[in-house]
Amino acid sequence: MEILLNNEIPLFENKPYPFYKGDLIFFGIKNEKFSLDLFSKNNNSQIKLFNLMYPNKNGDSLEDIKEIATLFPFLKENIYKKTGITAYEIEELTDSTPVVVKINEYNICFAILGGEYSRNPGTKIILLGIRRTKGFRQWKIINQ
Repeated sequence: MEILLNNEIPLFENKPYPFYKGDLIFFGIKNEKFSLDLFSKNNNSQIKLFNLMYPNKNGDSLEDIKEIATLFPFLKENIYKKTGITAYEIEELTDSTPVVVKINEYNICFAILGGEYSRNPGTKIILLGIRRTKGFRQWKIINQ
């Protein structure tokens, strides 16, 4: 699998890259290429985006979010007592927003590090990991 920022810059694990509103992430899987705009709702129907927070606007169930979060051991559950919101967060990156992208059997975890203003200068993206699974409910990890 190949992951490129704006179809030019290869993304490597645990290395931050500048990220701006309108930047696209390209995924190359075998002979197919997919593009994703993290801030847009108009993406390829083969791409599923999970923001790892429940309740959410996407209608993802807490069970689905928990199953995805278990693929990435660095994601820790945090339940906010005042609101009842359940979120999966990264302890080491307190100012980040983790996002999981599912394409076919691949689950790709990114962290968005906020800049001075949301989605503006200083914002960075980090590829945290890729897990290849079989099926949606089976979550059998093929390789790590």
